[in-house]
Amino acid sequence: MDRYRVKGVLAALLVSLILAFTGCSGSDGSGQLYHSLDEMKAPGTVIGVMTGTIFDGISSSTFPEARLEYYNAYADMAYLVSQGQLAGYLTDEPLARYTQITFPSVTYIDESLGEANYAFAFAKTDMGTKLKNEMNQFLASIRKDGTLEEIDSIWFGSDESKKVIDRSGLTGENGTIRVGTSVECAPFTYMVDGEVAGYEIDILYRFCREYGYIPEISTSDLTSLIPGLLNRYDMGASCITITEERKESIQFSDPDYYGGIVMVVKGDEVKAGIWDTLRDSFEKTFVRENRWQMILQGLWVTVQISVLATAMGTVLGFGLCLMRLTRSRIAHGIVQVYVRILQGTPIVVLLMILFYIVFAGTSLDGIWVGVIGFGLNFAAYFCQMMYTGIKAVDKGQTEAALAIGFTKVQSFLKVVLPQAAIHFLPMYKGEFISLIKMTSVVGYIAIQDLTKMSDIIRSRTYDAFFPLITTAVIYFIISWLLSLVVSAVEIKVEPDRKNRTVRGVRMQ
Repeated sequence: MDRYRVKGVLAALLVSLILAFTGCSGSDGSGQLYHSLDEMKAPGTVIGVMTGTIFDGISSSTFPEARLEYYNAYADMAYLVSQGQLAGYLTDEPLARYTQITFPSVTYIDESLGEANYAFAFAKTDMGTKLKNEMNQFLASIRKDGTLEEIDSIWFGSDESKKVIDRSGLTGENGTIRVGTSVECAPFTYMVDGEVAGYEIDILYRFCREYGYIPEISTSDLTSLIPGLLNRYDMGASCITITEERKESIQFSDPDYYGGIVMVVKGDEVKAGIWDTLRDSFEKTFVRENRWQMILQGLWVTVQISVLATAMGTVLGFGLCLMRLTRSRIAHGIVQVYVRILQGTPIVVLLMILFYIVFAGTSLDGIWVGVIGFGLNFAAYFCQMMYTGIKAVDKGQTEAALAIGFTKVQSFLKVVLPQAAIHFLPMYKGEFISLIKMTSVVGYIAIQDLTKMSDIIRSRTYDAFFPLITTAVIYFIISWLLSLVVSAVEIKVEPDRKNRTVRGVRMQ
């Protein structure tokens, strides 16, 4: 049976490979090319919208009969447009121009759908107001002496060798400023060689050098950036568009860039052999800009969160289980409420509550917020598993232990707990593996784990195959290796388990 399963998996991967690199698509309109906005006003046209942007309202009003689909990354929409799954999506003209250069399978219609002014955003605090005023002074000065025009020519130009940020000369005499940014908005903000770069990041470092600050940059999705300015970041830098509605919650500097809004659509087919495409895809995903290091960094973060959260959850869950075993109704009630709340709250919501509310005013690193969130969640499930396992042990075992002179603590630790472990360790292993896979959502709270690093790479390469397949394989290997550790503990607890025979079947 295992041999056939392996063959099935390999066949599925082969089909995925062929579909990914031959441009096959299941969309009826996969071959349609659009040359004007009027052509896209037909009923049922599928248009992508970047979540958290102003393009929602513009798309609805301009294409009232279109069907809107929402995404969290421009790269995903660009890829779907190239495959014909989307007719197009709105974006800022500089981003569209950069995408066309980087990913020739798409282009954009040279018809403006309005103007958009991009600016640095600031929290509505005394510090935020101070930074806003200083940034306005700085922008005025570099606009006057031509520096801003020079920065524009560097980051919107084609010479990659010039796209280097001078990070030296930061004195920090006036302290540190917390900056939130998305690294999926090239050329405004993106990641190069493991560091955040781009047009607005260049301006940011020049500003910090001029006014004596040190930027502490955190990355997040665009959807989380503005909420983060309410209580976690001092300022945001990520081609943020100025709108009246946003002004109700945050404040803006003077515009650092004036641009238009255009529609990205499918370009002419780029024909290439499958092996050439594979080779180019591999080079872009792993070799270029040493992106393999990003995958290793993300892997280390995932392992850290998984192991530490499991350790925390195990200790906390053990304590909760002991409380539940007492005769105190208050303790029993507290545990019941805790378990029900944690099991009933989606882990993404829990993480965001901890990151943007509970620990918003602290300097606690996002990784530790992730550890706490997953640890609290794991504790609720482990408490239930352990309690069930203990209750499965016959009370006579405790009575026998006490009869031969064991204390209550000794009888629990040496007699009851080992037998209970036989019952709950299989469930523990399953929950542990589930936790590892659930860590893939920590990107919502500005943590660059394995999945987030994969998203960042896709935002640069516009190629989904190698980043996603690599991520899936790595998660499988992590889960498999760590499950072996738990299995070793199971055998340690019940040595006969390894060689147990049931009805002539030898269990391995």
